Amino acid sequence: MNKHQHNVNDVEVISNELCKHSLQLDTDMILAVVNDYYDADNRNTNHTFNEITLYDLYKIYTYTRVTVSNAGYWNRKSKLNLILNDTEISRRKNLHGLIINGSGVLRQLKANGSEESLTLLTNSSYKHKSDIVNRFTITLWMNVAKMYNFTLNVTFVDEFAILKPDGHYDGMLGELERGNADLGLALLLMNTTRLDIVDFTSPIWKFRPLFVFLNPRAFGSYEALLMPFSVGLWLCIIFLTVSIATILKFIKYFYAHFYEDCNTYNKTWSENIFIIIGAISSKGFEKSNKLPERIILYISLTIGMLLSVFYSTVLVSSLLQPSPSNIVTSEQLLNSQIEIGVFNSTYYKTYFQDSSNKILYEIYKKKIKNDGGFYSLEKGMNLVRKSYFAFFDEETDIYQDIFDTFTVSDVCRIIEIELSSSVYTPCPIRKNSPFKELINYG
Repeated sequence: MNKHQHNVNDVEVISNELCKHSLQLDTDMILAVVNDYYDADNRNTNHTFNEITLYDLYKIYTYTRVTVSNAGYWNRKSKLNLILNDTEISRRKNLHGLIINGSGVLRQLKANGSEESLTLLTNSSYKHKSDIVNRFTITLWMNVAKMYNFTLNVTFVDEFAILKPDGHYDGMLGELERGNADLGLALLLMNTTRLDIVDFTSPIWKFRPLFVFLNPRAFGSYEALLMPFSVGLWLCIIFLTVSIATILKFIKYFYAHFYEDCNTYNKTWSENIFIIIGAISSKGFEKSNKLPERIILYISLTIGMLLSVFYSTVLVSSLLQPSPSNIVTSEQLLNSQIEIGVFNSTYYKTYFQDSSNKILYEIYKKKIKNDGGFYSLEKGMNLVRKSYFAFFDEETDIYQDIFDTFTVSDVCRIIEIELSSSVYTPCPIRKNSPFKELINYG
């Protein structure tokens, strides 16, 4: 059989005609072109057959030319023969330097989207405490651009999504809604309202916002000296001291009246009480040659030794162990005396104001709204270090500041409270974007 003769002119004409139509990167279109050929192996050399040649057609973008790939052919003798065996994404992953607009978010840093600024943002040694998660997603998108051979034209905004009175959005979500950007380069929580405006990639990051505060030191006040013993035990010690002092006074009174001169008898209670306190606390006692007094003082010394050993053991053990926290739930946080602050972001303001979580809204209403409790990360974490203060932000930003500025002892005192379960967050992309499957694959 002769080599298949394809009518290239017909393909070019059809391709030029299809340029007027809105083909996309994810378009599934096969063009079938009918050609004639003759069978040289057949004795009837004048007989011709029809052959159908198949072409895969798509556009990298709406304004680019149609890309034509030979998909296979069909004829009566050979039947169907397919040439394209790879997946559609594998065949179309080279975007040939296509420029794609992307919108990113920077809350703390400033950048103009130039190649130099993007290189600086992807450098982990450059202001590593600022915009950690946003810079991570930018780095991720830069690697995706290299993988698919396209160029990112990046612009930065200050906010993720700000709902305007007319129902439209500002911020990164607004850029995608207006068509100014094809890709959102920052993470955005998915909800039903946003699904009407944009599409989303596969989940990328575990979003875990939480409150952190320092557990108060249990031995930071005079009350710590009373903690080794319970109230009941302290009352027993007081009762025992008074009882032994009373017995000691009775013994002295007895000896003074029946064996000695009554004028030598000391009638004050304070002397006897201080003698017993000294004995119990192992500070010594008065010299005595009377057997009953010696027995009472020996018993006092024994009791004092046992109490001293137990007290010291409990005190040292308590110093070596972390103090138990009395705030471990969001309800306890709401009802406590601790002050609360939140990272100063429009997203978090909406997060608290519009939350369907009753506890979350009560925390905002009771502890944040009236106190103007929105702070920068540096100020909020500084308050956590220096006072009884809880600060709310994303886990990664909080712990980066903790590792950089907190002492080792303070790190051990960190208590965290999650208000809701963690969610995996995606990046938004323009609605009905032809790059959605390609991006999710990458």
